[in-house]
Amino acid sequence: MKSRIKIGIQILHQDEFNSLTDLLDLPNIEFYSWKKHDFDQAQLESCDLLILFARRHWRYIKFNKPYLLILADYVSNQKAIWLSMSRRISFTGFKYFKNNLFKGYLCGSIELYETVTSENIPAIFYRKKYPFAEIFKQLHKDETYNTKHIITLINNYKSTASEHKWNKPQNSYKVYESISTAVSNFDFDRYGAPDNEKTFDESNKIQAAARYTIHIKYWGHVCNAVIKSLALGTPVLMDQETFHKGRYKAYLRHRENAMIFKTKEEIVDFLKSPDEKSTWLKLKKTCLAEANSWHFPYSLEQKKEAVMLLEKFL
Repeated sequence: MKSRIKIGIQILHQDEFNSLTDLLDLPNIEFYSWKKHDFDQAQLESCDLLILFARRHWRYIKFNKPYLLILADYVSNQKAIWLSMSRRISFTGFKYFKNNLFKGYLCGSIELYETVTSENIPAIFYRKKYPFAEIFKQLHKDETYNTKHIITLINNYKSTASEHKWNKPQNSYKVYESISTAVSNFDFDRYGAPDNEKTFDESNKIQAAARYTIHIKYWGHVCNAVIKSLALGTPVLMDQETFHKGRYKAYLRHRENAMIFKTKEEIVDFLKSPDEKSTWLKLKKTCLAEANSWHFPYSLEQKKEAVMLLEKFL
């Protein structure tokens, strides 16, 4: 690796940026970052390597810079293979061919990591992490954890006031309504809808005090709300469709730190069942024991794996 390198990182999500800069935090690395596509061209051209979001990277090819791609988890397996190449438009659609500027993937899901590495495409898998160590310690130091609390958090991306903004089949908000209406023994709070935003700190406090994070999102990916929940010691409830589409295999374990149900009706049945409390206590114990694994910093082993990838290209 060069004695000093400059990495340009496109910021779409601050959490993603925080994870990457912590993972690659080395004395000989300098970062230049920009939000969405609002970059300074001179700064970008001075970079040795770019880290870009897959499918948003095409406009950066003209700068002739080697790049790594953050592979969003909603990308299909075949699309992940194609995105490692360059493309040209033809009468029959895009044609893909080898691209020497592409250097590898940064994968948040183990499934996509396994897909691309099986095709001999360079990649590393890295778990998302959060700066919650102090929040977590303070929460339990103050003994605010209360086994009798009944707040339940549902992350959703649709509300009745935003009907025109989100047009997805079996959308999350309707599922949220059906569960919260059917279950009367819990209080429900929600965040994430376009007209129901809460600040990062507000959502953290709600989630840390929640009995569960219930996550239903049929067009999603490895969502921050789910990993934040684990980092705050809160178990996750999810349906199988969301689990598979979101590629949560590396994060959620059924009956250990989460419950994965076949349908939303099974979620309702579980929350009403006499076994709910004993199951929750078991899940909670695991989540509390493992919460620190989701906090910064990354381990030396994880950092070494990331550096090994960079050393191949710089």
